[in-house]
Amino acid sequence: MDLSVVFDDLTKVLNRLEGAEQIIAEEKENMAYEVGEIAADAMRSKIERSGTAFSRAAQKVGLNQGPGRIRDSKLYDSVDYEVFTYGDYASTEVGYLNDYELYFEAQEGGFETGWKASYDRKGQLRLNKDGTPRVRYTGEMRKVRGIFALRAAKRAVNQEFSRLQKKYRSRITKRINGSF
Repeated sequence: MDLSVVFDDLTKVLNRLEGAEQIIAEEKENMAYEVGEIAADAMRSKIERSGTAFSRAAQKVGLNQGPGRIRDSKLYDSVDYEVFTYGDYASTEVGYLNDYELYFEAQEGGFETGWKASYDRKGQLRLNKDGTPRVRYTGEMRKVRGIFALRAAKRAVNQEFSRLQKKYRSRITKRINGSF
């Protein structure tokens, strides 16, 4: 048996394994970014679909800039994600990360209000002269359902996680084997 062939093969295996750690770290970070995209997209979608009777009426009179709970787009635009890597650990933070305002919390989880909007006989929202909605305090508390966009983000990631694991396992294997 020619030992030079054995040593050459062993050298190739060791060289391949040497680069494996870096490949795994890169793909772990790539996966964390993809998780962030999935979660942020799910949050934005939930905000767009979570309209109330008031938000729909406000959109009809031009008060809301978009569907769902997009009045001035602050809540929608605040949705983002950030990836953190430390050593061989990668994590993704997702949520209302940009220009956070306290009312985001109430919209997310729901709230009670004693305020009621005023509508004309056709059901159109009445506005004040300054363009704000005409509201009055009735004292009768009612629950406004939350958006629960963070919950939707978690659900979306959980639904995709098995696919992501397979995808990144395959990518790592192909890269280590030099065929990617």
